[in-house]
Amino acid sequence: MLTGKYLNRFYLKNWWLFLIGVVALVAVNYFQLLIPDYLGRIVDMFDGSAIDKIALKEVILGVVVVAVVMFVGRITWRLSIFNASQKMEAGLRHLMFQKSERLSQRYYHENKVGTVMAWFTTDLETIEEFLGWGSIMIVDSLFSDCVCVLQDVFYGLGFDSRYARSPRSHHRVGHARGKVYGAQMGRKTEGV
Repeated sequence: MLTGKYLNRFYLKNWWLFLIGVVALVAVNYFQLLIPDYLGRIVDMFDGSAIDKIALKEVILGVVVVAVVMFVGRITWRLSIFNASQKMEAGLRHLMFQKSERLSQRYYHENKVGTVMAWFTTDLETIEEFLGWGSIMIVDSLFSDCVCVLQDVFYGLGFDSRYARSPRSHHRVGHARGKVYGAQMGRKTEGV
């Protein structure tokens, strides 16, 4: 995260916007992980036997809930994180303008006008972009890393709940799921 004595005061001022944005972003990321599970349930229903309409309605309702949460969550995190980053850019621009008014004429003779202008435009826009999209990328990558590590731990310990819910693979329940996962990984890497 980008920090410094000038930026830290803006983090403290806008911490609640970043918190709302991060919570909404993590919620959207979590609900995105539920989509393959729902699609897998729908595929499992079409195994040749009669389709359970109650279970199909539950899956459709689940997909609708996921879609609504993702829609509202995306709007929330975009508004809050980008709003916070724009407020921070505006605050920094204001501080820089106040500082530039206090500088002597000698300073402007020694430094090129183009350089000073670049500080007010390009450099501040870069900071704003980092605070917005950079924060999102950091949270996304940390969430993805945590999910990958947790999935590996749960597969290794035999806590894969997807096998317990899937009607086709009910015979796998009770077996050492870690071995099943290992066998699947062996099949995926054959011929590599």
